[in-house]
Amino acid sequence: MHTLWLREHNRVALSLSEINPHWSDDRTFLETRRFIGAVMQHITYNEWLPIILGPRVLEIFELRLKPRGYYQDYNSTVNPTIANAFASAAFRFGHSLVKSSISRCNKEFRKVPFHVQLHKEMNNPSNLHNFGSVDRILLGLVSDQLARRDEFVTEELTNHLFQTPRSHFGMDLVALNLQRGRDHGLAPYNIWREQCGLKRFQEWEQLETVMDRATVTRIENVYEHVDDIDLFTGGMAEKPVVGGIVGPTFACIIGQQFLNLRRGDRFWYEGGDHPGAFTPAQLQEIRKTSLARVTCDNGDRINN
Repeated sequence: MHTLWLREHNRVALSLSEINPHWSDDRTFLETRRFIGAVMQHITYNEWLPIILGPRVLEIFELRLKPRGYYQDYNSTVNPTIANAFASAAFRFGHSLVKSSISRCNKEFRKVPFHVQLHKEMNNPSNLHNFGSVDRILLGLVSDQLARRDEFVTEELTNHLFQTPRSHFGMDLVALNLQRGRDHGLAPYNIWREQCGLKRFQEWEQLETVMDRATVTRIENVYEHVDDIDLFTGGMAEKPVVGGIVGPTFACIIGQQFLNLRRGDRFWYEGGDHPGAFTPAQLQEIRKTSLARVTCDNGDRINN
């Protein structure tokens, strides 16, 4: 994705410099940066968040984008910085989605026989250096079915994170997540349930309303009391919200964060009352963008 967006930036910068040959390099860079930032915001809220949070949570946190016109709900009292619970727990839900290897596909979407364990690709960009290799990874990601977001994380991350070629084991990402949450002083899962207006659990059996029974049994074996459950542990174990990927507690924390990012950002791309705001016509062009378009524009040879 970093490579894809770097290419998109350069593609747009070249186009803008051809249209505006009188611009300095700095002006070209800053105008491109402003546009790319807007496109990323649009794709994140328009295509990605609905998959993560589902339609009901989108409505609750007023995250649906405007089809036309300017966003009028900027509020200077809203703090758009990243919340501790979001950064240290909720937004790490994606660790459950990681697979044990990265699939590759050719332009006909047929799997390329290339199986390398994930930990052997970490810190090793050599597999990206051949022509078409970025295409094959992008098309592999497009073709793969999304992994289920649950309490399970691949051993590639729990036993082999950042493993060096000469060692048999690496670090454990889940252990790091839990320790980080404690280092950051995160309130436990039950407190966050309450903060989100959800039911606070008193007994282990009550957890079975939001988790599988086998999961509750495993959690009960390692925690002394329901109030001891780490936010990351509890949030990852919840069943997903309707139409979404994360459970209700993480949906609440993520939904609130993305609401704050939109409402508290004076330079939000949909806004019209700040210096350098996009014109209505420019805004309508940005609204046409999609991740599919960015992928097709920046692959080496992606036809479909």
